Amino acid sequence: MSSKKLLDIDLERDMPLTAADLEALARARQLRPLPTMAYLEWLTLLSKAHPSQHELNTDSDEPFTL
Repeated sequence: MSSKKLLDIDLERDMPLTAADLEALARARQLRPLPTMAYLEWLTLLSKAHPSQHELNTDSDEPFTL
């Protein structure tokens, strides 16, 4: 059984997209990939601008349940 039938949702059909959304998607498809070094520089810049909060689980944490 496909996930579309299981969830009764079609993400391609049920997402309301505006003309501006479609234009932005078309522009994104035309972008060329960054060279490896430029991509790594962008990741470094991004990580400095938004440092992650690395938190470790401890024995006192609540257990994860679904």
